[in-house]
Amino acid sequence: MPTILKGLIASQADIRSS
Repeated sequence: MPTILKGLIASQADIRSS
């Protein structure tokens, strides 16, 4: 499930970047 993993990483990266 690379889509879910990518989504989770992207979400965390976005929050961390904020």
